[in-house]
Amino acid sequence: QRAELFEALQKLEVLFEPSEQKSFVFVERQSARLKYLAERMEIWLSKYLFEKGDDTELNEVLNILENLTLLINPDNYINDEEILIRKNKNPKRVSTSRQNIMKYLETYKPILTITKDGLHHLNKVILDENVDLKKKEQLIELFKKTHYFLEQFCRNNEKNQVILAEFQDVFINYAHLDVGQIDLLCEIYANNKSRSEEHTSELQSL
Repeated sequence: QRAELFEALQKLEVLFEPSEQKSFVFVERQSARLKYLAERMEIWLSKYLFEKGDDTELNEVLNILENLTLLINPDNYINDEEILIRKNKNPKRVSTSRQNIMKYLETYKPILTITKDGLHHLNKVILDENVDLKKKEQLIELFKKTHYFLEQFCRNNEKNQVILAEFQDVFINYAHLDVGQIDLLCEIYANNKSRSEEHTSELQSL
C-alpha cells in the first residue's frame, strides 16, 4: 500500500514530503466518506427537511467541506496524529500540489453532486413556509461551502478551471439563489480570456 501511495504521489508531481503524504491520506479518507454521503443525499436531506430534522449527516458534510477547503491553504497541515492544524494566515493562498491531490482523487465530484442535487431542493423549499427558517439557513450555508471549496480548488489552477467549466450550467441555473456562484465562475474563467469569451452569452445572463 505504501508503494502504491508513492507511485500515486509521483504521478501527481507533488513534492514527496511527509506533509504531502499525510495530506494525500487525509484527503483520500475524507473524499471516500463524502462520496458515500453524496450518494445518500436524497435520503438524509429529505429526512432533515421534512421529517425528524436530524442534521447528523448535514453537519458531517459541512465539517468535511471545511476541512478540505482549509487543507488547500498551504498554511494549514496534517500533523502526525492525522489532525488538521489550522494556521490559515492568508485565506487566499492555495497549494497547487493539494489541488492536484484533490483532482487525482476526484474529490470535486461528490461536491458537484451535492451542489447540483441540493440546489434543486433549496430552490423548491426556499419559499416554502412549512420549512423551518433555520433549516433553510443551514442549507444555504452548505452550498456556500461547496461553492467556496470549488473556488479554492480551481484558483490559479488552469487544469482544475477546465474541469469545473464543464459544469458551469450547474452554477448558472441556480444563480438567483446567490450562494457564491458568481465568485466561483469568475475564478473558473480568471486569466483565460479566450475561454470566457466562448461563454459570454451564458455569463451575461447572470
